[in-house]
Amino acid sequence: MKFRNVFIPIDYIIIMIARIILIIFILSLWHPQENRDFFVVDGEPQCLVLYGENSADFESAKIIAEKIAEISKKKEEIFPYLEENYSDKNNLRTSHCDFIVVGNTSGYFNEKPYISLPLWYDDKNLNGKLDKDESREEIFINFSEENNIFPVLNIGDLRYRAVIEELPMKKLWKSGEKNVYIYENAGKVRFLNQDFTPLEFFQSIGENVVFFGDPYEKELPIQKDIEFQGWKVHLGEEYTVIEPNGNTHSFDPDDLIYIQRNVCSLKEITIFAMKIEDNKIDIYVLRNYGALQDTTGIKIGNDEWSLNIRSLDIEYEDVNDMSPVFKDGDIEYIIELRNYSPLSENIYITEFQIPPCGLSEGSYTGRIFFSLEITDSDPHDKEIDSVKMIYKKVIQESFLRFLIKDTELTEEIRNSYNIISVGGPGYTKTEKGTNICNLWTKALVDQELSKVDWYISEGEWEYIEDNKTLIVAGKDREATRRAAEELIESL
Repeated sequence: MKFRNVFIPIDYIIIMIARIILIIFILSLWHPQENRDFFVVDGEPQCLVLYGENSADFESAKIIAEKIAEISKKKEEIFPYLEENYSDKNNLRTSHCDFIVVGNTSGYFNEKPYISLPLWYDDKNLNGKLDKDESREEIFINFSEENNIFPVLNIGDLRYRAVIEELPMKKLWKSGEKNVYIYENAGKVRFLNQDFTPLEFFQSIGENVVFFGDPYEKELPIQKDIEFQGWKVHLGEEYTVIEPNGNTHSFDPDDLIYIQRNVCSLKEITIFAMKIEDNKIDIYVLRNYGALQDTTGIKIGNDEWSLNIRSLDIEYEDVNDMSPVFKDGDIEYIIELRNYSPLSENIYITEFQIPPCGLSEGSYTGRIFFSLEITDSDPHDKEIDSVKMIYKKVIQESFLRFLIKDTELTEEIRNSYNIISVGGPGYTKTEKGTNICNLWTKALVDQELSKVDWYISEGEWEYIEDNKTLIVAGKDREATRRAAEELIESL
């Protein structure tokens, strides 16, 4: 038998070897979601986030630490309020009610009927006090007299609400004859223990709507390929935009680029926009968007509620000159659960997941975070034996508990925790001088345990099994930040 010499081109061999290497690499990728035990086990944190004391990577380390705090187990603390032998005096009180529960009574809301339980408020001026221009949670309680029987919680006398003091501005982007409005970033509001960002209030006959979402905007130098908040853009003869779900759009480079969606009952909401001016790219993405609208027939326990979306100038008691009530002249936007049936003796409000298009008629259950118990031995007098409220707050550990500087790393810490090492082995210039970005990353590189060339990396992570370390880094601060953002999105 004769064998023929078979010539195999060297280019083909190189391509095949490269494919084999690529397959091996893909199979060996370390996926955060598949290795969640590296981060938490049964809610207990297993790792610390290490950053260079003298580097510029603290913000990247911070967002990872915040994610670890978010997915770790929360603890519940109980905050009671008890008032005994309470007499009805609501005719002299703000908004004609007996109690308004707020998160802080050391500031503007410092007299009855305001009482303090740890409800949420937006301390935007960081003075540790609740001021009248700050968004907040409130619980409004009024005892009504009916047929000389007291107390009575009547229709509309118990309300749980989020008060939105200010909505963000919208910006106009123009290019030629085309234009589009985008939302500026704004502060979050808490409702039913969920945080969301209200963006706009829509009022119409029969239905009011609060539109919410998280707007992101960034200015970038012109580059061929862009990734931002899960979206991808390619600049070629035509511009290609790929959504996080894989949907692809093509645009003429001369056009103003934007993508709009109908969101719930709202039409043509801009979820993506991009413009190029003065050799730079402005890109806008809207995420986590949805809408809350008026809804009836919401059952919590034995009680029926309605969700009301409205705007009004809330009346307040003037605590300075003690005039009965006043309006501050500013319109507040209210998201309010309000009872629309005679309430049971023991009333409670639970947290539950709000769907993207709001609540619908039906029963809702979840963790009880507020309860009201009334004891009254003689309903024919105007004194209540006791009014007891309990607020249960879920406490999340501060992200600071998960941060550690590279100069603080010890063998004991390494033996006790997995390490997320943020920042590469190179040098960085800060106000503290020129220093190594991350001492621990550099030590692993010097020991040839890391196989990534961090000096050219566009941002990635690498798991070093022998040292229980996940390196999250890139060639510079922006690349490291990009890797950190992709990591937390993968968790």
